[in-house]
Amino acid sequence: MGTLEGTGNNTDSPIATEKGILLAQNDLSQIVEISLDGKVDVIAADTYTGGAMAVTPDGTLYVSVPKEGRIVACRDRDGDGVYETRTDFVRGKEANTVLQGVQWHDGWLWFAQLNAISKARDTNGDGVADEVKSFAPSLKFTNPNGVCWTKDGFLIVVEHNRVLNFPAAEFFYESPDVAAFVVVKEGELIPKEEESYNHTARVCRIGPDDRLYISLGQPFN
Repeated sequence: MGTLEGTGNNTDSPIATEKGILLAQNDLSQIVEISLDGKVDVIAADTYTGGAMAVTPDGTLYVSVPKEGRIVACRDRDGDGVYETRTDFVRGKEANTVLQGVQWHDGWLWFAQLNAISKARDTNGDGVADEVKSFAPSLKFTNPNGVCWTKDGFLIVVEHNRVLNFPAAEFFYESPDVAAFVVVKEGELIPKEEESYNHTARVCRIGPDDRLYISLGQPFN
């Protein structure tokens, strides 16, 4: 059984899978899997994240690399549990816009930046996104890192200090008139006096009880 070593303050981006938890060790540039029985295995080496991860139904692991303005697609071609193949799925984004908040939904990888939300997909199987589309480009977002979907197909966006609900996001994603409902008003998710610039990216998930769960940090950063 392995152990977690050398993580320091750079352990990041945990996500749950059917097998356990995936965890990025940024100081070691690797991703580990902690199985339900406690076993620890390195599943991807030479892979720095600092951002977020998502796993698709076919087993593809998407890893955002904010400092380099790209999202990497990692694949386990031989089924041995190690992601030995990687391609730049999305690239060419400005590093200071921060590619985070990745979420897989209905054949698309949705991802957030500091002031925008986009979705991307690979239609020819080469591991590179050949379609990248902006969501609601007419809207002004403020660090919309929390991107999650309800079972009814509603897109929930958790910003720095506001929560929005887009019930028709899949159909009117590029429309300037996309319908948006305010779940939590600006300035009411956390106290205004607790707002800060660093580490204010929220994460959201819809639980099995159909409730919306949002990470706030302590104290709110």
